[in-house]
Amino acid sequence: MRLRELHRDRGVWGLLLIGLAMFYRPLATQTFYFRDLYLLFYPKRVLMTDALRAGRIPLWDPFTNGGQPFLTLPSNFAFHPSNVLYLVLPRLFAFNLVLVLHVMFCAVAAYWAARVMRLSAPAAIVAGVVFAFCGFTLSTANLTPLLLGLPWIPMTIGLTHRALCDGRSIVPSAFAAAMPLFGAAVELTAMLFATLAVWIFFSRYAVTPRQRAIALAIIAAGTIGLSLIVTLPATSIIAESTRNERRSFASFSAWSVAPQRLPELIVPRFFGNADSLRDEAYWGRALESGGYPYILSLYLGIPALLLAIAGATSRSESVEVPRRALTVIASIALLLSLGRHLPGFAFLYDHVPLIGMFRYPVKAQIAMLFPIAMLAACGAESLRRNVRIAAAVLALIAGALAIAIGTSAAFTASFARAFTFKPLDASLQTMLALAFAHAAIAALAFAIASARPHAVAAIVALDLFAAGFNVNFYAPREIFDEPASAAFVREATGPMRFHAEPRPSMLRASGDAIRYLAEWQLATLADYTASTFGVPVVFHTDYDGLAPLRMSHLNDQIARMPWNARRAIFDRAGVRTFMTQDELRMPNLAEIARLEAPQRPLRIYGNANAAAARFVSRIDLAPTPDDALLGIMHSTDLTRAIVEAPVVVDNCGAAPVRLLARSLNSARYEVEAPCRGLVVFAENHDPGWRARVDGRETPHVRADYAFTAVAVARGRHVIERTYFPPRLWAGAVGTLLTMVILFSIARAAARATAKR
Repeated sequence: MRLRELHRDRGVWGLLLIGLAMFYRPLATQTFYFRDLYLLFYPKRVLMTDALRAGRIPLWDPFTNGGQPFLTLPSNFAFHPSNVLYLVLPRLFAFNLVLVLHVMFCAVAAYWAARVMRLSAPAAIVAGVVFAFCGFTLSTANLTPLLLGLPWIPMTIGLTHRALCDGRSIVPSAFAAAMPLFGAAVELTAMLFATLAVWIFFSRYAVTPRQRAIALAIIAAGTIGLSLIVTLPATSIIAESTRNERRSFASFSAWSVAPQRLPELIVPRFFGNADSLRDEAYWGRALESGGYPYILSLYLGIPALLLAIAGATSRSESVEVPRRALTVIASIALLLSLGRHLPGFAFLYDHVPLIGMFRYPVKAQIAMLFPIAMLAACGAESLRRNVRIAAAVLALIAGALAIAIGTSAAFTASFARAFTFKPLDASLQTMLALAFAHAAIAALAFAIASARPHAVAAIVALDLFAAGFNVNFYAPREIFDEPASAAFVREATGPMRFHAEPRPSMLRASGDAIRYLAEWQLATLADYTASTFGVPVVFHTDYDGLAPLRMSHLNDQIARMPWNARRAIFDRAGVRTFMTQDELRMPNLAEIARLEAPQRPLRIYGNANAAAARFVSRIDLAPTPDDALLGIMHSTDLTRAIVEAPVVVDNCGAAPVRLLARSLNSARYEVEAPCRGLVVFAENHDPGWRARVDGRETPHVRADYAFTAVAVARGRHVIERTYFPPRLWAGAVGTLLTMVILFSIARAAARATAKR
């Protein structure tokens, strides 16, 4: 099937209708908001759209981590094509539409790949439904990089299969394989290539092994070259972030899938309701890192899994799918997702090169999704009698468990102890009984209708739709309206910075829904959320692990410091306002507002000592970065700077520095220096910044461990600082050259085909 013919296919329209029904809420009056969406990804979309609509390219992000690159930060996926929607649509609608479109894209891409492999339309619908609407894929809506990358797995494999079968150009496969990297899905890209390599070498193609290897090499080289505009600048960011540090085994193996959670593959919401602030509502908390599931749902359903088993064990030779190889991939992926619960998993951590770049073993199930979808499609092609019998037996077992759990408190208590050693309350008992009833009904309907291919596709779709309808959490769009606290803090902070001190969980919730936690954090400007409303923040949770390394280390120390030392760091970092529960009395510090809280009020302080830059002429030399960190933690003298390399200064005291102008990517300062000294900026030291003192380029030097400075002579000076990402030009040129080369290869292949 040609891509250009998809719009005429009724199966495609059926999949799109399922997607519209699944997501009518965020497309109409509500919004996605959960977890990383409101904490990390939406604030970045706000910065990007505001900058672009004002005619500026957001090279630098002054709103998070005390300032960091924006355009080249991988988790911002600034070069992803979907960002075009933000320029032509209302921002919040575009935010929701991008997520919905990518789930639909998953469905259409898997459907098209199955049709390319000459599977029937009903079987292809099964592939599309399983790949797009299973619990794992739906759960990635709040893990945006994964969702942006998922559709390109079936697209890449479908394009490659078509090229090797029909003698078409392999070049489109390289473009498809590169797209996950534009969405910052590095781990997914690695799994894509592992699956692609297995597919290429284990499928029945007429081409030789050498030709297969060349095809894979072209795709890999093309992917690397096309993504250089993203990956090359990102290397300098990653090198100076916590991502470059080897994780501990505990961090590496966090969010491993406990074996007790595996029933969720066939029983929806097996552990209860994750959309709740009540610990009792989700009885699997003890099994999850941090007490909460990283992937909200693992559900595939009895019909889909039985079809996949049927496809894996079928002896039919008429299907162009390497079923045994896909079975091996899916099995390995499922085993690896067990992580620390898998015997010998620590050996992988200790001995497999580069494995430290991955985190959270549950993500291994990404590699399982496409194989399961294709195997299920193969199983739908020729259902055997024993599959229907298995479905009927499973329906009886699930039904019996539903009745036993719903009617017997003693049985339910024993059942719960077998999985989490915790009792279930009455509401969870009812929910678990309904979950098993769902599984029983799905299995029974499958057993009854499995003689007809279209009925099989419908049963799989209805099963996954019913189970997946509430996987994602939504809130009224007003959740992102600016709170009164944001306007006040933004005005009080000005061009400086704000800090919201990490605090115990305090919540004024009007219900149990987890969205009230998001509302509270937005109202109190916690972590990244202040940046959503144009408030620059510093010293907060590093959710993506890409904060500047030294700022991250300093952030780790802040909470353990006494207030006099913490205040001195705030002064150096340009923290004009901050929020804390503590009642403070210090010079040049005043409480300017208060937010009521259930336990203690949150006090907002104005810090008159903070400045965007300061002139110093006294320095302390720190031989190592650790010495510099210790120095800044124990020094409250703002008339001195700690440097790690010798700098020539005179000893004439301090002087004020005036901020003349600031934009996203530049700033101008003025200083009247009484002698030779340093102008220290409350800005991260980043190699992309360039300084010109009175028009003459002057190098930056590290100062005060995490910050940056320039040397000036005696007299009045104007300092202009501009930012441009390191390696961006080189990456852009590399991407353009790769495109030229790939188009040349495609043109040469087209000419050769025409001659034949």
